[in-house]
Amino acid sequence: MILDIETTGLSPLYTEVILIGIIYFEDSNWKITQIFCDHRKEEKELLLKLQTYIKETHMLITYNGHAFDIPYLNKRYKHHELDYQINPNMNFDLYRVIRSSKKALKLPNYKLKTIEEYLGIYRQDEISGKESVELYNQYEKLPSKELRDIILLHNYDDILYMIPTLEIINHIPESITDRYYPFVIETINYGTVVITGYKEEHSYINILAQSNQELKPMIDYSDGFGLEIMNRIIKLKVPTFYIGNRIFIDVDSLPFYNSSFNDLILDEQLKLEVTSKKNALTASLKLLETHSL
Repeated sequence: MILDIETTGLSPLYTEVILIGIIYFEDSNWKITQIFCDHRKEEKELLLKLQTYIKETHMLITYNGHAFDIPYLNKRYKHHELDYQINPNMNFDLYRVIRSSKKALKLPNYKLKTIEEYLGIYRQDEISGKESVELYNQYEKLPSKELRDIILLHNYDDILYMIPTLEIINHIPESITDRYYPFVIETINYGTVVITGYKEEHSYINILAQSNQELKPMIDYSDGFGLEIMNRIIKLKVPTFYIGNRIFIDVDSLPFYNSSFNDLILDEQLKLEVTSKKNALTASLKLLETHSL
């Protein structure tokens, strides 16, 4: 789901969100929905409406949403005393990916329009974000279809052009994209698991994850392996070893795993190679399924 918001200012303490645009994929088609406040006093209803579209395992694609959109929305939910928060770990912020790829892309700045031009995408946007706020102030005082359409079109174009803009990912090293990608893994014993932290060390991988269900508390440490479970939080330490310059998950150091690395067929051994963050996470969570809760 692609998400973009329009607000009456930058501070969520003193301003309101008055327009939310979302694009989601349903029935093999992209669908666009805009939630608009005719008056900023309707903000609470707008936030409640947004909840009906966001699912717990939905990835939210934004541009600068990590620093602005998601924190802003969560503070407005809190302001209205609504028992809801958007999970920031489910946000794939394209801005963060591009900012970390400045050497590969060699861009003068990280503005969305700059990215679009880099990809050969050109559009006519009649107003800026600042002008949109000014128009909304006018609209509240004297509503008109013309003003409403201009405000909606600005937001509509921003979310619509995010689809072709995602092609920029093909110009960025996978290792950078993986760093910010919100991995969600379905497990049998641990429910739907969202990865919230990942770090490769010399002889092990540290994984921090959050389940969508309450889990039985557990602490298990042995031979470089570590597992801590408290409420929904999972902390996992997975041992690794080297064969030349290649890294593999060390199943021989997992006391709950019945087979040794050398006893596995080649295809199974290759599944344990740490070739990417996605591969390492998938293999680690699959191994964890064999751990007795």
